[in-house]
Amino acid sequence: MGAPPRRRTRPPALAIGVGTAAAAALAGISLGAIFRANPRYVGGPRAGVWVGESEFATIEASVPFLRAKAAAGEPAVFLGHQRILPFLAGQLGRYPAEFWLVFVLRPDEARRLGEALVRDRPPWIVYTETPYLNSLLTFTDFGRPLLEAIAPHYRFTRTLEDQFIVLGRVDARPTADRVAFDFLDARGTAEAAVEDVATGLPRLTGAAAAARVVVGWWLLEPQLAVDVQADRVRLEYPQISVPEHARVRFTLSVNPALWRAPFSQGVRFRLLGRDGARKVVFLDRSIDPWQRPEDRAPQPVDLDLGPLAGTAVRFTWVTESIAPSVLPLPRAGWGRPRLVVAERRCAG
Repeated sequence: MGAPPRRRTRPPALAIGVGTAAAAALAGISLGAIFRANPRYVGGPRAGVWVGESEFATIEASVPFLRAKAAAGEPAVFLGHQRILPFLAGQLGRYPAEFWLVFVLRPDEARRLGEALVRDRPPWIVYTETPYLNSLLTFTDFGRPLLEAIAPHYRFTRTLEDQFIVLGRVDARPTADRVAFDFLDARGTAEAAVEDVATGLPRLTGAAAAARVVVGWWLLEPQLAVDVQADRVRLEYPQISVPEHARVRFTLSVNPALWRAPFSQGVRFRLLGRDGARKVVFLDRSIDPWQRPEDRAPQPVDLDLGPLAGTAVRFTWVTESIAPSVLPLPRAGWGRPRLVVAERRCAG
């Protein structure tokens, strides 16, 4: 364990940074232990890692202490890391400065954390699927109970890079009329869809409204049928009626972390439509940013749904790795599909 941690008096509010290390062991958790972000401290002298009253210089230094606390059944809260604070400071203008960043150290405590979050109702939650360094826990083990507990009360808003998901209360008024789903990291954005400023909901038209799709965020879309494997994600929409002169629009994109890696891994996207026993392939496209540099940019797609006009259709998205997968599929995906009629969007 090394030398005991240095003790300091905790300030009334701390900048919450992000990283891949530990968070809450949450036995009998109170959200008084999870501090609100405060931009006054971003980049300031307290840009370290705090666990209760203990401060560490780096995430790595704090991990043994956090794991020991968890093993002893004691609460432990991860609060910040100096290496990510410049990125966080650049994000503060994209949504209200006050939010809570949540990490869970033990998967058996995740649902209790979700229930506590619902009780205290913070306006924004930033969630990560990575519980701590070198973790072997999966999203199913760790995230599903937490997200199921908060899903009725929070809606997907955006991601920070491709790892941190920002949620907002369903009753909170959004601060902008455009929400970006970021597949590309802090330097690039694939636009998703315009949301209604008054309600925070997509501008839809009754029965023509299609389900939203966000790779890695299907828990908040219970109407989708989901089949997830190591190298493939299959999402099936509920049945919708396709009007005349309808088109579907979206953006394909791949995270630069993929094509900067020292190996190649192409991604195949398919959009299928089923009308009873009839199947129509609207899109079957592969993105290979190593062999084709032009694939590194977001690719707008505009498809004519004419062959299925006037029918009740169930759309299916399939995203899969061309070669055996070594990186998670959420690093490649599509912006939220939009159904457009006569140049006017009616679903998304």
